[in-house]
Amino acid sequence: MVRIEASRADRCKFYPIAGSAKYLEDRKKSSRQARVTLRCKSSSRLETLDVKELGSVEQAEKLCWDGVTHVVSGIQYGVEGFMVFDREVSSEETVREVEESLKIVLDEFKANGAEPFAAKDDEAHRFLCTYHGDISLAKNPTTFMEGLRAHEDVTILSRKVSVPKRAYLTPLHELDDRAVQLMWEVSPEIVGKAEAIFEALHDLKVRTNDLVGSKAYEHFSGIRAQMDTFRSLVDRFKTDFQESIVPLIMSIRLYGSEETSISQLMQQKMALIYGGKELLNWLTEKETEIRMLGDFLGSFEGVTFAFAPVELSNVLNDKEIANTVCFVFRASPKTDICLERVSQYLKRKGTDSSSPQNETPKSWYKDKDIMMSLEADAKNFMHSFEANKSQKHLKFVVTEDHLREKSHDIILYEGGTPRRFVPPGKPGIPKVLEVTHDTVLLSWDSPTYGSESVEGYLVWWRPFESEDSWHRVEVNGKVESITIPGLNPNSKIVCKVQSRCSIGTSEESGESKCIQTLPLDSARHTPELLEGFQSIKELKSGWMSTHTLISTQEYQNDLPLSPPVLEPREEESMFKELSAI
Repeated sequence: MVRIEASRADRCKFYPIAGSAKYLEDRKKSSRQARVTLRCKSSSRLETLDVKELGSVEQAEKLCWDGVTHVVSGIQYGVEGFMVFDREVSSEETVREVEESLKIVLDEFKANGAEPFAAKDDEAHRFLCTYHGDISLAKNPTTFMEGLRAHEDVTILSRKVSVPKRAYLTPLHELDDRAVQLMWEVSPEIVGKAEAIFEALHDLKVRTNDLVGSKAYEHFSGIRAQMDTFRSLVDRFKTDFQESIVPLIMSIRLYGSEETSISQLMQQKMALIYGGKELLNWLTEKETEIRMLGDFLGSFEGVTFAFAPVELSNVLNDKEIANTVCFVFRASPKTDICLERVSQYLKRKGTDSSSPQNETPKSWYKDKDIMMSLEADAKNFMHSFEANKSQKHLKFVVTEDHLREKSHDIILYEGGTPRRFVPPGKPGIPKVLEVTHDTVLLSWDSPTYGSESVEGYLVWWRPFESEDSWHRVEVNGKVESITIPGLNPNSKIVCKVQSRCSIGTSEESGESKCIQTLPLDSARHTPELLEGFQSIKELKSGWMSTHTLISTQEYQNDLPLSPPVLEPREEESMFKELSAI
């Protein structure tokens, strides 16, 4: 029997553990972590104490120590070791499938030993190993094969080495009536609530660790600071709860105190975890925000990320880059109201569960206008990147800054000078205004996005039969029409348009329909006449070869579904009418 002189406060603390007991603290850190544990256990001797000797008069004073209720009457010796195999699971796998697969492998190991697995190169070798045991090894295992061999080594060494594993206690009041005895126990309800709180805190820690590996955590300094603060608060919350609950439990068991105090403590802790905008809700919203940011970052494929100030500075100071287009996210603050409230609560050591009733700002991703604007700007930014990524003097960058009123912005550094910039979107598909035997007059709609940045257009055309022979015509200023000259009579072409700005071009518009120039001896076509011509193109070939124009308004509505059979005089009269149009 050992007497430990310590204050009640010291007795409330949790003493460090060692050996195989460390396995109890080694829990999964991520929900995407597959884990299988291989256990090695052996028992050797049992040493006992004759408790009758403690009943002698010489031992009487020792039995009256304040708070002592039991004496160690036996110690079981043995050895225990745990080989913990872990690996991260990909998105194409499930944790359960991976764990079941490894369990089959370990069952085979128990039957045949480690050597058959040395030559194999299968999924099991992707697991890492952590050892927790009562026997110190020359080298702790880190790989799958090292873990199997360490298990064999521990099994052999356990026959020679042993440590205390279990203590058997005898109540002192059975030996002396003066000894303190436990008269009260903590109710199962309180025990269950305490376990629920510890499990909830562990779940918060696991979910937080899942977010630590995200793109948003890696790139956004504010998100990173918030998550690190949150992890620290969860650890502090757990420690605070442990320090608060232990003296209350001792008071109940030793002195029969009411469970009211510990019940109130449980309610405070549970409310802070689950209630309002506190721990659980905060983490749930942060998971959504980080997932949203990750999706946006994933859409910027191929674009340089320069979130650290030094990274952006290196890009802007690169002499080979004349212009830099930056998609700027608003930097998240390093803390927020909820984190401050929890931090203040812990500083008060939970003596007051109330907290400032500050209104929590609405999350940006819940604002439909912000989301629509963000999605549209990100898409347009990427279209501009795809259209200009071959230009060596131009750089596209994604970064963050402390924007006051916007969730994001697009900034152009032109010669080192920043200004707000909206990359021009693609114009509308070109339409035909007029056709002759050697020219085509086109028009198009200005881009719906970024028209203020347009400085001109590039009009591309090619022969209908050749998909690669594109020719270019430039249009200066915000003029949405052009005449393409020098075409061959009775030839077919296809056209498309790009917006042009100070840094480059937009993505291309869709291609126009096939446009055919007129024969050399034909009159000029307007769009209305062309439509009318198309509507009666089923007329007799001889009649069409001579007359190619017809007014849509005058004739289209009166045309029958099949070509009419015209008498010579009627045909001559119609020809005269057409000539007058």
